[in-house]
Amino acid sequence: MSQIQILQIDEVNSTQQYLTDLIRLNKLQTSSLILTKRQLSGIGSRNNSWETNQGDLIFSLALEKNRLPEDLPLQSASIYFAQIMLQSLKEFTNSDIFVKWPNDIYLDKKKVGGIITSLVKNYLIVGIGINLTEKNNFGFIQVESENIDIVRKFISNLEQKPTWKNIFQKYSQSFWKTQKFSATINNKKTDLKDAKLNFDGSILLNGEKIYSLR
Repeated sequence: MSQIQILQIDEVNSTQQYLTDLIRLNKLQTSSLILTKRQLSGIGSRNNSWETNQGDLIFSLALEKNRLPEDLPLQSASIYFAQIMLQSLKEFTNSDIFVKWPNDIYLDKKKVGGIITSLVKNYLIVGIGINLTEKNNFGFIQVESENIDIVRKFISNLEQKPTWKNIFQKYSQSFWKTQKFSATINNKKTDLKDAKLNFDGSILLNGEKIYSLR
């Protein structure tokens, strides 16, 4: 039986903020996941908004820090959870999706989802949004399943407690795809074609070691 409780809510401003408020009010007693059908004020990277449609996969997980693998570099937690999300999604779709450094899921040249993490007290909050419906300027994944089934698979894969070493090995095999793109680093769009991936999830670019910090 899973040790992570799933709460389903029809509509919420932000699944991440919902969990953050529960933690700060000491109302969260165990690791919990909030799944919603509609999110009004989703939070994306660099405090951008993340727009979603009804039918998209939208959830946040609050995981107690002592349940994280001991070898996980906390600054690269977004990579860890993105790779687990990727593996979970691949059981429901034939789409050739991959994780683009540091925290996005891509299909071909278009972003279809993102993962961001934050620490609140003794919990790591993991916010995940995946486009399962069509929208302008973004890609989407076609799946033949209910969102709750994908979430349960994600939890199942997470509770197998994969090590960072194991996740990194899988992630690094497709890092060459990331090198075809750019990323916003120090508020500047930066080409990643010469980026080298380090074992701690950071990249080496132009002599500088850069962490995702998301």
